Amino acid sequence: MESKELLPSWKQAPPWVPGVCFLCLLFSNSVFSYSNLSLLWKMEVGLFFFALPLMAFLGWNLHVRPLPEATFSVSPWLWVFLLGGAFLLRVYRLDSLSSWPVVDEGRYGYFATRLAQGWDWKLMHSPLYISSVYCWILYASFRIFHNSLWSLWLPPALLGWGCLLFFPFLNRKIVPVPTALYSLCWMAFGFWPLYLGRFSNQASFFVFWECLVLAVLMSCLGDLSGDAPPKSRWRWGILALWTGLGFYTYLAWPMVAFLVFAVFLSMRRGPWRRRLGSLALFMLGVLLPALPLFVSMARNYQYYLQHLWAFGTPAQFWERFRLPAAYLKGIFWGFSQPGHFSLGPLWGGLLSPVQTAFFFLGAASLVKPACRTAGAWIAIVMAVFSAPAFLTNNLEFVRLCGLIPFLAYVSALGVRELVAVFPPRKAAVVFSLVLTGSLILDAHQLFQAYPEVQKSDPGYYGMHKSPEYEKAFALLKPLAQKKGPGLLLLNEVPDPLDQTLFVASYSFNAEQNLRLNPQSASWAAVLANIHEQPYLSKIFPGMEWKWLSEGFQREDGGLMLAVIPIDAASGDRIQRWTRADQSLEELTDSVMEFGVAPDQSRMLGVLEKAYPLFKGDRILESRYWRLWAIHQAATGRTDLASQGEEKAIRLGYPMAHLYNEWGCLLFKEGRLADSRNAFEEALRLKPNCTDAAVNLHNLSLLPNQ
Repeated sequence: MESKELLPSWKQAPPWVPGVCFLCLLFSNSVFSYSNLSLLWKMEVGLFFFALPLMAFLGWNLHVRPLPEATFSVSPWLWVFLLGGAFLLRVYRLDSLSSWPVVDEGRYGYFATRLAQGWDWKLMHSPLYISSVYCWILYASFRIFHNSLWSLWLPPALLGWGCLLFFPFLNRKIVPVPTALYSLCWMAFGFWPLYLGRFSNQASFFVFWECLVLAVLMSCLGDLSGDAPPKSRWRWGILALWTGLGFYTYLAWPMVAFLVFAVFLSMRRGPWRRRLGSLALFMLGVLLPALPLFVSMARNYQYYLQHLWAFGTPAQFWERFRLPAAYLKGIFWGFSQPGHFSLGPLWGGLLSPVQTAFFFLGAASLVKPACRTAGAWIAIVMAVFSAPAFLTNNLEFVRLCGLIPFLAYVSALGVRELVAVFPPRKAAVVFSLVLTGSLILDAHQLFQAYPEVQKSDPGYYGMHKSPEYEKAFALLKPLAQKKGPGLLLLNEVPDPLDQTLFVASYSFNAEQNLRLNPQSASWAAVLANIHEQPYLSKIFPGMEWKWLSEGFQREDGGLMLAVIPIDAASGDRIQRWTRADQSLEELTDSVMEFGVAPDQSRMLGVLEKAYPLFKGDRILESRYWRLWAIHQAATGRTDLASQGEEKAIRLGYPMAHLYNEWGCLLFKEGRLADSRNAFEEALRLKPNCTDAAVNLHNLSLLPNQ
């Protein structure tokens, strides 16, 4: 009854309480994110400006009547402006965040490009659990816009924008319009959603499908009685289908399925036996569309889960909390190791200090008696969706991308706490100010701070990105624009897992692109080891070359790009080299599909079949037997790998990197004297860009040497 108030009016919180708490949280989060203060100072700031204000706000919320909702009006044109602005921001200068894709993006692009050469109905690729559905989306982008870095990054941008179409449906039943507007603005212009959409991987597809399923779930709420009408049953059937198809998006989808199951079970009426029966029927509808994927995963791809499992390796008890703490810091205040690429932030956290303040304010508001049920649900959801932080053994923030809609929702609740104490006009002004401040910080991190850190720290990406391939593309693209398509021989590199150059150059690579005529190519490009340069220069006097790995201190000297004009003198040899390179396409496919597995029989079989095309050409012999040695080493047969390196030297050309690698293999065999001789021979050869001197020095430090 209205006359029975929970508490006297004098216990109503003064209107300045949420504002003061918000300012304290904003100050402390800014200090945590951007300052270089010592740990002691940060602890003091955390106590007086974070913990105590938050505890005070919690105490008020335990005893306060619900605050009135903010009621300022929102023009329908504002929604149009938000959607249009978000679309333009996502497609404008797609290469502004990164000028070159990371290795994982190259994998997705590789499988999508291969579909143009022959469609297959594989549901998964690679030991990294790459869903084919996202590759099909990339394939469609490549078919419409042709292969390019822009068409590689377009699908995640569009999928990120597509989330906005479903987001209003997620909020309409649980928060008022002004609060929903804030969450939509953050999804449209916030750093984490925009940043995620600048990487071409499954995460953007996962968040898009998550928003779709959650929107359908919200439309089902209220139709959960035991005597639900047929329309409601059809709605839940659609939800089951969409949830089942979600397993094709990303490895983290079971968390979304768990949430859907939990809501379904909690909202059903009747005896527990009947409720469990309904759940079993619903689960069947979910699992049936996902069954083919489970079968495919069980056959070939279960090893990746074992690789990620955090408890697969021994570690001290407290060590288990370092990784979750790094995830927590990265989301709210910034990652402490900026030299480690983890798809994380580089200036502050994935959430700005404004957004972080609103999140904790919103979380504190859920302790109110009227909000405790929602608070319990949110706590469970956040814990379940944070599971990858505890169950995996390395840091990669994309694994927590499922939290994005819930972070937006809880932050929106914090906005409601702040603006609800103001009259409509002032509420609109306060709302606009805090929203603008948050978006300015996010825009600065995405478009200024992030690129600056990459430029100042070239090693930031480490092995996740190839600067050599980026250099090669920068040389080849103008050449193709000037002279037309050419032949790019890319299958003989020692590490074929990085296919970013293949994807980026496919539009002008007449060797691979079925739309191009290889006979009309006037030039060829070869990725070779730098130690091959003297021999290649003698074979092709008109060759132009560039040492791509100069300054990177690669153990084998690294790669060079050789551009060879195709004429009467070089034409026959280039044709043979092209056939030899094409014979290794199956080898590249096998490595991309199965990785460096202990069973290399498939790869070695491809090499054995291709050998006649390499036999007799000393450059090709060196490359062939080096590849053969690499795959033998992957099986653990160091003796056979050593024989391969010896053949590469004897049948090919004696080059420093081959002697250096041979010496390392001989050392593993325990043949120390032979290993020393190999390192010394590497040092006598010119050029020598290897680390043979370091290896020889380390060998001399051993006892009895």
